[in-house]
Amino acid sequence: MGCIITLDNTIKERYGSVLGRYDGILLCSDFDGTLCNHKDVSRENCEAIKYFQENGGLFSLASGRFPSILDEMKDYFVPNTYSVHLNGSMIYDYTNKKSVYEGILTEDIFDFSYELLKEIPKIVEVIFYTYDEFLIFEQKRNDYKQFCSELKKPIFKVVYKVLAKDSDFITEQIRKATAGKYNIGRSWVNGIELQSINDSKGLAVNRLRKMLGSRAEKVVCVGDYENDISMLEIADFSYAVDNAVDGVKAVADKITVANTENAIEKIIYEL
Repeated sequence: MGCIITLDNTIKERYGSVLGRYDGILLCSDFDGTLCNHKDVSRENCEAIKYFQENGGLFSLASGRFPSILDEMKDYFVPNTYSVHLNGSMIYDYTNKKSVYEGILTEDIFDFSYELLKEIPKIVEVIFYTYDEFLIFEQKRNDYKQFCSELKKPIFKVVYKVLAKDSDFITEQIRKATAGKYNIGRSWVNGIELQSINDSKGLAVNRLRKMLGSRAEKVVCVGDYENDISMLEIADFSYAVDNAVDGVKAVADKITVANTENAIEKIIYEL
């Protein structure tokens, strides 16, 4: 992967240079498994994002990761609008290095998780996400109440780690236990994520759309896993990468190439 600072003539010739071609379009892309492949973002995707931005488009990341991922990627791409993190529990202004929206879990999340651990012994770990780090409770190694008392707060999301073979069944157990109080989803098969009922990628993208007004007249979203479904459902047009799980493909307007085949470049070319 190469760092892209300015566009070369190759991409300009391929796309054509049309000033304002993407005016009013907000493109929200998932990171892992969509834009990147094991944190590697291809040169082709980087060039396409730069071209999209230079011709009026707004490119935003919508990821389960912390905003610090943008520091790691800054030599390759930088969103030119607010970005979505922690699966929608945070909207971040990278230019000014501050959050513009925070959706936090209330204190009763600790009692809820404690009861889950008693009822579902197959939960291997509970991972609590704070502003900038995650802290792991392990059933066999930590005292739960002491662990929670020492946690940094607030908590933005909680992940219950399970074995892949148990994931579907335990996801349904946890969903029933929430009784509609929390949002439940998965970013990967081993991690069952819990957030405030007011937070998801879809809700965050809607908030972002309202913040941007006429600059985001058309919202395009692309993803690969279950935590992306909510934003694909609210998008004006949505894509699933070819490596996406079946549930994502079922709700997407179009299935594009796999993340390993420069999916973001292909989408931008089509817009």
